Amino acid sequence: MDTGLKTVMDFNLAFIVPDAFNEANDPSDGASKGLFNIYVSLANDFLYEDTENILIFLDNHDLSRFARKDDSGLDKYRQGVAFILSTRGIPQIYYGTELLFTGTKNEGDGIIRKDMPGDRTGDGPLLRCHPRLYGGYRRGHRTDLLPDGEASRACERGVYPGTA
Repeated sequence: MDTGLKTVMDFNLAFIVPDAFNEANDPSDGASKGLFNIYVSLANDFLYEDTENILIFLDNHDLSRFARKDDSGLDKYRQGVAFILSTRGIPQIYYGTELLFTGTKNEGDGIIRKDMPGDRTGDGPLLRCHPRLYGGYRRGHRTDLLPDGEASRACERGVYPGTA
C-alpha cells in the first residue's frame, strides 16, 4: 500500500539507542546487548525502501529524554548525538536535547515537555560536544567524520535526492 509518505520514523532505533551505549557488547547470557543491538537494527535496513528518508531521533515528546542525570561525564550523550547525526537517515533533535533536558516517561509528560528557558545563550552542550558535526548540520551541508570523506552520511538539512 503506497501511503504517499516519503519518510517513516525509526522508533526501533529510538528504543535501542538509549541503552546501547551503557550495556556491555559481550553478554554472557547470549542475548544481544549494547552496540550489537544497533548493528542488528541497521542490518535490517533492507526492509526500508529508502534509508536516507528515515527519520531518526534520540527522544521526542512521547519518550523519556535521552540525557540522563547520572551521565556526569556526558559520555553517553556525546556518543548518542554523534551516532544520530552521522548515521543514515534524517536526524531529528527534539527541543531541549541540546541543553541536556532530562526526564523520564514515568515522571510524566510535563517533565519531558517542559518549556525552553527564555534566557538561554549559545547552543549548549550539543555544540560543545560536537562543534564540527553540529556546526555542519546548522550550516546545512554534509559533515564527514573521516578526513577522506567516506564516512556515513551526516546532517543534510532539508536537501534530499530528487528535491529542489
